[in-house]
Amino acid sequence: MPQSAFLSWVIIVLAISGFSLWPEGFVPDTYMLDKLAHFSAYALLAVVPAIFITSWRTLLWVAAGLIAIGAGLEGAQHLLPHRWASYSDLAANIAGVLTGSAMGWIGGRWFVRPASIETDA
Repeated sequence: MPQSAFLSWVIIVLAISGFSLWPEGFVPDTYMLDKLAHFSAYALLAVVPAIFITSWRTLLWVAAGLIAIGAGLEGAQHLLPHRWASYSDLAANIAGVLTGSAMGWIGGRWFVRPASIETDA
């Protein structure tokens, strides 16, 4: 992964972590905007590394790690006043990771690494 992409990804991780632990919440749960925000944030979080990953195994490990981050942040919300953990938020996080990973994998395969595709059995 190029250094600028990695730096951008770290900034995204820090922003999502900060917004997830914001004391009063960041996005209202009106009209499912909260779930859309969770889905979009984790899709963005997953798409950046997935673009540059060349092996399925690595992609699965990265996706599992991102899901663990989402679960950890949901669990941490339970410890904060005026916040609570939500299984539906976690489901939106997981859906975002899976969608972002697939989009990044496909996009990277077509645009970033067409000549250097590895196959993992």
